[in-house]
Amino acid sequence: MSANNDSPLKGILVAGVVAFVCALVVSAAAVTLRPYQEANLEAERQARVTAIIQGIPGIGHLAEAGAAKALIIELGTDRIDPHADIDAFDLDAQLKDETQSIALAPADDWAGLKRRENRQLIYALVDAQGGLVALILPVRGLGYASMLKGYLAMSGDGQTIQGLEFYEHAETPGLGARINEPSWKAKWMGIQAFDDLGRLVIEVVKGQAQTQAQVDAITGATRTSDGVGALVRFWLGPLGYGPFLAKLRGN
Repeated sequence: MSANNDSPLKGILVAGVVAFVCALVVSAAAVTLRPYQEANLEAERQARVTAIIQGIPGIGHLAEAGAAKALIIELGTDRIDPHADIDAFDLDAQLKDETQSIALAPADDWAGLKRRENRQLIYALVDAQGGLVALILPVRGLGYASMLKGYLAMSGDGQTIQGLEFYEHAETPGLGARINEPSWKAKWMGIQAFDDLGRLVIEVVKGQAQTQAQVDAITGATRTSDGVGALVRFWLGPLGYGPFLAKLRGN
């Protein structure tokens, strides 16, 4: 009997059962915790939206007044979807569905996304009279070591950048991670994104910026800086928010 208890087959069966039970526990924990993880991430995103609004000179107080109105726009167009269900917006689901997203050709994929969703949730910041003061636009793109995810604040006339805030990245500490340092974020305030003819002119440059459309790259973090410049240009371009902003400018 003891020989049977110590048989290799029994040992394999016991190990298999233990592994199966452990897998079930891990899977159940992942499913159970996922809503909490997503809720925490959403709370962090909302905090970043509030932070970027608070950092815009002269209108930061509007962040506390609940003046940010959520809108869903059709990317690559100037259209707002007035009937969209804000609460049901799901970026990941769009990117997995070929009917709700598009594959990007390499020549157009400046931000290294591969696919772009058809619709995006943005925030319109209005004043007490209902006038559009700023737009808070989700942006993302490849940096040096990670996918950078954040928000770009544009002026209500669709002309200038008022702020840039990243809520998720895994760039190198002390180098690329400096994209969230106050001193570098401050360089984006008041930057001219488009010229008077509506042409996209914003760029990140090595050395000292020479024009109001240029931002200094981070020293020692060229690839991260280039990634930020590329993603900003992509999202402000024709496949992103460009047509929507052009309508605001009257171009």
